[in-house]
Amino acid sequence: MPKRTVIFLFIGLLAVTLRIWGLGFGLPDILHADEPIIVNKAMAFGAGDFNPHWFLIPPLTSYILFLLYGLFFLAGHIAGFFPSTGDFTSLYLADPTYFYLIGRFFLGVVPSLISVMMTYKIAKEISENEDISAAAAFFLSVNFLFVRDSHYIYADMPRVAAMLCALFYYVRISKRDETKDYISAAFFTGLAIAFKYNSALLIFPFFAAFSAGAASVGRLRKIFVFSLVMSAVYIALNPFSLIDFGTFITDFRNQSSQMSAQGITHHIYYSLVNGMSITLFTCSVLGIIKEVSLKNRAVPVLAVFIAAEYAALVFFSQPHARYVLPLIPALCYFAASFVYSLSAVLSRRGRSRLWFILICLVMSLSTIIKTCYSDYLFSAGDTRKDAEKWVERNIPGGQKIALDHTFFGPRLLPDESQIRQKIALAEQEKMPAARLLKLREMLKMSEKNKGYKLYFLKDDPSDKGEFLFARPQIPFSYDYLLDNNIRFVIISRVNRDYKHDDFIRKIEESADLIAEFNPYRDTSRKYSSNRYVMTGGPFLDNEVYLRNKTGYTIQIYELDPDRKSGNISRRIKRRSLER
Repeated sequence: MPKRTVIFLFIGLLAVTLRIWGLGFGLPDILHADEPIIVNKAMAFGAGDFNPHWFLIPPLTSYILFLLYGLFFLAGHIAGFFPSTGDFTSLYLADPTYFYLIGRFFLGVVPSLISVMMTYKIAKEISENEDISAAAAFFLSVNFLFVRDSHYIYADMPRVAAMLCALFYYVRISKRDETKDYISAAFFTGLAIAFKYNSALLIFPFFAAFSAGAASVGRLRKIFVFSLVMSAVYIALNPFSLIDFGTFITDFRNQSSQMSAQGITHHIYYSLVNGMSITLFTCSVLGIIKEVSLKNRAVPVLAVFIAAEYAALVFFSQPHARYVLPLIPALCYFAASFVYSLSAVLSRRGRSRLWFILICLVMSLSTIIKTCYSDYLFSAGDTRKDAEKWVERNIPGGQKIALDHTFFGPRLLPDESQIRQKIALAEQEKMPAARLLKLREMLKMSEKNKGYKLYFLKDDPSDKGEFLFARPQIPFSYDYLLDNNIRFVIISRVNRDYKHDDFIRKIEESADLIAEFNPYRDTSRKYSSNRYVMTGGPFLDNEVYLRNKTGYTIQIYELDPDRKSGNISRRIKRRSLER
């Protein structure tokens, strides 16, 4: 077998393995905050209304997932697993595991693998060097941030894959300026924008590619063709942004209002260094300096792309690391280019490739280790699951429980009376039929398993405008808990910036800590060192390596109605966690 084929198989197998490992984390519970946005919209399209009525992100990802679910239903229907659409819906409501695995694989793993392949093709088109191209693909295949986010259902991975396809044709335009490349580039640019609006930044590297050739009337016509095809693709894939323009523009403005300046260094020190490793990021910067100094017409395409994307991150983005995902494949190319040059300097005659492979492995070792340990954490469990199981085993159904967080605490089932109240509210507020179906499925479960009376602690309790499953709300008041016979309180220790220190102090002084679920190997550590709340797996180096599972520290307290705050010395009572 040729060496080239062996290298490709190795990179491909490595990329697949790292992305599949831990893919089922949390299921059947949903432990990533953004995934239900895509999945619930996809399931709602089954009712026949393809207007998403929500445009904070374009609906294309949910449309694709809807088609995948349609194929899943068709296959199951033919095989006799789903005699009707009702059976299909019941499976989703009872256990959405298969639905989330389908989404994670086809919207996370597959486009991430496409990105690895396109990174190779772009690197080959620019450098015309097989070793540099393979190294760039290898660096992306093991990249921590890219692998971590390949485990999620969201628009990021499909968007990056589409952007890389567009960049590939931009590079070709810079070199040979053929009409078919303009058409292909326009298609993938429109596709990328249909996944996420900020992909419109691709217009800057496109003009960098266009500027590489001499201006002419014929080339200006190609600009028109590019614009026409790009617009047509976007509109075809997101037609309701025009049909329901009022909702679209309102949501677009709301989304824009959530963006702000992050400063010049934030996404370097926080997102890129932690997402790539300091070694590979440094190599990529040195690679940019080296490549820009060369007279290669294709290099400015990637350089302008990086500059435009990073400028947007500095002045108009959010602090979360996933915003740098589009930059990482391009940086992997520049890192590979620098490592190749470095190996040429260090190597002796006849040993350059060996040196190159060795340096690539050394430079990527830290991100490989972090990626593997992150995958291990995905498969090792989550404190929310542990707490949920403990509550179900140790607290009788029907008990009143207060939770300080709707997402970072255990997923507990409300009791029958609360679910009936939610059904009445859903009917009164004319919520989607899918929501009612879910509530009725939960009602069946509560009739069997009893469930709990759940209350959610809030600064200014008000059920108006709140999510149905974040109701009823109660104040952060110890006396209120006692007066209303709420016996158990569940606290999620997300970070040290907790706003209710007095409330926590009273709980610690006057209630019994009966269970604690700590994701850290050193259980004296209670809080995350990351100031930004995580929606999925941990990100910072010390958050990844110090853990033995995902989630935050969760503490369960039992209140004694006969004990008043401060009147009795603190007692701590721990029961077996039965993990």
